[in-house]
Amino acid sequence: MADIITLRPALLTYRNRVVLDNVVLFLAVQYRARTNDWFLSVLDAQEEPILEGIRVVTSYPLLSGVRDERLPPGQLIAIRQSENEDIPRAGELGDEVLLYYIREEDVEEARLDAGTSGEDLISPAAIRGVV
Repeated sequence: MADIITLRPALLTYRNRVVLDNVVLFLAVQYRARTNDWFLSVLDAQEEPILEGIRVVTSYPLLSGVRDERLPPGQLIAIRQSENEDIPRAGELGDEVLLYYIREEDVEEARLDAGTSGEDLISPAAIRGVV
């Protein structure tokens, strides 16, 4: 099962409290006009940084290769709702591009449905299959 994380596309910098697999986290979202990119930082329940400055790209596990006991076991993946795989721009993250949390047991299923393995791209169709 995948959950859509509510984001605020009209804001360029904000923090959201989320609960993923019973783990309380804060997601700090920031748009940087200089690079025309969105960046994500993940903080624990005490708002201490776990990860900082992850560039949001589409169809790729954003927590790929990260091991930290404060993180839930699943993955965060941004998926563009159209067939276009472009990186989200201002006003698109949370609207045209949605952020999904995919539970650990569904990550491999999504990869298999996409015909990929390891840390490879996961297709929007595969994500929709576990939503």
